[in-house]
Formats: sequence, C-alpha cells, structure tokens
Amino acid sequence: MEYDGQELDIEVFFNNWVAQLNKFPIYTLFSYAKVDEEEIDHTFSSASIEYAKLKIKKERFIKSKIQDNKQFEIVMSYLYRQGSINDFAGWSLSEDLFSFDKRDMKTLFGRRKVHMPVVTLQKDSTMFWICHDGSSVISISNDTLFSVLVQSLAFLYII
Repeated sequence: MEYDGQELDIEVFFNNWVAQLNKFPIYTLFSYAKVDEEEIDHTFSSASIEYAKLKIKKERFIKSKIQDNKQFEIVMSYLYRQGSINDFAGWSLSEDLFSFDKRDMKTLFGRRKVHMPVVTLQKDSTMFWICHDGSSVISISNDTLFSVLVQSLAFLYII
C-alpha cells in the first residue's frame, strides 16, 4: 500500500489495507460495556454482521465474522474505540483464532484459574490487536504473506 507522507487516521489506514489484502473472512473479538450493547446490536444487525455476545463474570465480549471491507469499516470503529480505552480488541485474518479458556494466573492472592480470551495461532495465520491507548497495533503472524525475508528470497530467485 502506498503512503504519500500524509498522516492517516489509523482506522482509515487499516480499512484501506484490509481491502487490499482481501483476506476475508476476518474474525474479531473485543470487550464492550453494557451501555454500548443496544447500539452494537443495532449496528451489527443492520450491516448483516454475524456476531455472538459472550459474558464471562463481569466482562462482556463480542465475537464477529466479517465478510467484506464494508463490514470491516463498521467493526474497526468499535475495535479502535475499545482498544483505545485499554480493553481487548483484536482481529484475525481468514480464520478464527479466538477462544476462551481457564488459565493459571498469578494474582495478588496467589495463583488461581482465570477465564480469559486465548489466541491460538495456526499455520499461516495472523492476528492483530489495538495496543495501549490506541497508540499502536501489534501483529503476530506466521503467514508467509508477511515475511519480508521469504518475499525477498522469492524475488531474488526469480531474477
């Protein structure tokens, strides 16, 4: 994707980039507040976005499956908003990497099992999440599409 030196809004950048990648469906998982539930239900239903609500103790999550760039643009605004307030907000390309499981966690009161979102990478998979205060996006990938070294070697081999 070309970048002309102008500062782009992070949502606009990712909307454009995801459109060029065309790695649909895209799967998302983000936490949300109860006060946003009605708005999310209306927005997602109006856009025919497949989604499920999950509640684990006091935390609420939306897990969705996005079929095209128009749906991604809608969901990206929620992802960025939630990530910017330090809630979990992530998405994966082409396959659902998100699940929930009880894991051992060290707490102030010792070790205990905590029910939490889990990301499980598969072969050739990629996931992204909005970082602290929305200041950046982190990506974890083992997909050769994002491997500069592999792309460079392939280019050299062709020449």
